[in-house]
Amino acid sequence: MSDEARNFRLSKDVLPSTYELRFELEFDNWTSTGWERITLRTARPAREIVLHSLDLDITKATLDGDAAQATTYDPEAETATLRFRREIPAGEHTLEISWTGGIRESLRGLYRSLRGEERYAATQFEAADARRAFPCFDEPEFKACFAV
Repeated sequence: MSDEARNFRLSKDVLPSTYELRFELEFDNWTSTGWERITLRTARPAREIVLHSLDLDITKATLDGDAAQATTYDPEAETATLRFRREIPAGEHTLEISWTGGIRESLRGLYRSLRGEERYAATQFEAADARRAFPCFDEPEFKACFAV
């Protein structure tokens, strides 16, 4: 594979500005359920939005209230592609996503922490690990404000 083909950077045609995140954590079976609202701006019309997602199951996605027609995953690129029925015009939009995922044993993404009998979920989100906790634009160039 060429170096160019291995460049898994997201397009700068879609830029997030704010995230609203909600997590529901289930410590008995170490799973998480989440919901997010991302305010974003598209630079040009498109039918797809590509963002980072790894080991998550996107259960629902809407853009400005219109449901995604399909969600496909690329594990090597660590991305999810949301395809919409209608063309997305350039401009500001609201993307809402619901997903499920695990709380991992390894120290990546959203991971397990134990103190005696108490159970916790923790994260550091270092070196592209946010994509293991919630679907996002997980590169340093995509600066945004967060409300959790």
